[in-house]
Amino acid sequence: MRRKIIQLAGKTLVVSIPSKWAKEHGLKKGDEIDFIPQGNHARLLIQTHEEKLKTSVNFTDIDKEAFKNIISALHRIGYDEIELLYDNPDYGSIVHEMVKDTIFGFVLINQTKRSCTIRSVSHEDEKEFLNLLKRAFIVTVSLGESISESLKNNDYANVHDYLSLEKTNNQLTNLCERIIIKNKSFSYKDSCFFYVMSWNLEKIADDYREICKVLALRNDKNEKEVKKINNKKIHELVASLNDILRRYTELINNYNIHKLAQLKRENYNQRTTIKDLIKKSTGDDALILSYLLSISSRVDGFISSLVGINSH
Repeated sequence: MRRKIIQLAGKTLVVSIPSKWAKEHGLKKGDEIDFIPQGNHARLLIQTHEEKLKTSVNFTDIDKEAFKNIISALHRIGYDEIELLYDNPDYGSIVHEMVKDTIFGFVLINQTKRSCTIRSVSHEDEKEFLNLLKRAFIVTVSLGESISESLKNNDYANVHDYLSLEKTNNQLTNLCERIIIKNKSFSYKDSCFFYVMSWNLEKIADDYREICKVLALRNDKNEKEVKKINNKKIHELVASLNDILRRYTELINNYNIHKLAQLKRENYNQRTTIKDLIKKSTGDDALILSYLLSISSRVDGFISSLVGINSH
C-alpha cells in the first residue's frame, strides 16, 4: 500500500493508515503503535496481547542428541507451549533434565509414557536482555578461571563440578536468543549481531566443557597410564584467553574501538601460539589445544558484533 507523506505545522510529517488495515487490527483513535526504524525500512508494531505460540512435534525414530537439540531450538525460536511425542519412554527423563538445566522458565504440565507437554510460565523482559547477556559472559569467564586454576595446581578432582557453570551458560544464552527472536523492539541489525554474540558465547562454554571432560577423565585414570599435561603452558594460554574474554565483557557497556583493536591483536598472537603448539603436541595436550583454538576463533567473532551494535 503506497501512502503519501503529509506535512503538519511546518515540521511534523504524517503518514495515514489505510482504514481497511486499521479495522482488521481493531485500531481506533488513541491507540499506540511502535515505529521501529530499520535502515531503509521501518516496522509498525501494534500493542496487543501477544498470542501464545504452540506446537506439537513427533520424535519417532529420532536419536537422543537430535531430540535435545530440536527441543532447545523450539525454545529459542519462541514457542510457549510444546507437545512432544516420542517412541522411547526414556525421553521423558531427558525432558525433565532439560527443563531443569536448559529451558529456563518452562515447566512440565503433562506427561504420559510416550508424550509430554512443556509450557512457559515466565515473561521474557527485553529490558533485562543486556543484564542476562552480561551474566552469561561472567559465568563463562568463571568457568574458564576454574579450569585455569585446576591446570595451575595440577588438581582435577573437582572439574566435574564446573559443568554446572556450562549449564548456567546454556540457560542464559538460550534465554537471550529467545528474547531476541520474540522481542520486536530490536532493530534488525542489532538482533543479528546480538544473536551471533550469544551463539558464540554458548559455543565457547561448550569448548570449556569439553576441556573439563578431558581433565576429568585424566583424574579417573591411573597416573602411570597417562602422559602428564604440559600444565604450565596450557594454563598460561587458558588464563590469557579467559582474560581477553573478560575484557570483551567490559566493552558491552563501555565500547572503545582502541581497546577492541588491542584485544584483536592479543587474541591473534594467542591463536598463533596455539597453532604452533598443536604441531608439536600429542594426546590430551593436542586435544585441549584444539578446544583452545576454537575458543580463540569464536572470541574473534565478538569483534564484528560489538562494532555492528555500536555503529549507527
